[in-house]
Amino acid sequence: MWLRFWLLRLYAQDRVFLRFKSHTTAWEHSEPLDNAYEVLGVSPGVDEAAVKRQYRERLRHVHPDMNPDDPHAAEKTKRLVEAYEVLSNPAKRSALDATLRAEAEKKRRQQRDAEKRRRVAEQQRKAASQRTTQQEREARGAARARARRTRRTSPGPRGRQDNRMDGTTISGNGNIH
Repeated sequence: MWLRFWLLRLYAQDRVFLRFKSHTTAWEHSEPLDNAYEVLGVSPGVDEAAVKRQYRERLRHVHPDMNPDDPHAAEKTKRLVEAYEVLSNPAKRSALDATLRAEAEKKRRQQRDAEKRRRVAEQQRKAASQRTTQQEREARGAARARARRTRRTSPGPRGRQDNRMDGTTISGNGNIH
């Protein structure tokens, strides 16, 4: 019971400290936080010394005191400081790595699913095309069979023929009925 009380108290103090330190907490940001590795321009496998070196070099270039003409220098510095805080703390860095791995896995899964949907749609188009061509072949075959039957059973030019559009027939002597 007391342990839980002290853990909650430490958690609350940590949140208050973070609030006073950065003036906003992570869930109060209007935009999503950037990838700290991209902000500092380092790869995920670098050590802390390289992170610190890159942080100081970038800070020199974007600091408002060094760039009084840049209206966005304070925002750039703030993002750089936040990225350095994340990468210099091992717990935050491992949480960021886990988040980045999860995002990469989600992206790979989405790409794999999109490719699978594309392949299925292509297979369905091929199957529909094959069905259509098969139906066309069957229809042509049926039409040929009807034509053969008609040729065999028709009496020729002297017999009755129902080939007029108005439904009248022509007899063998040319009279219209």
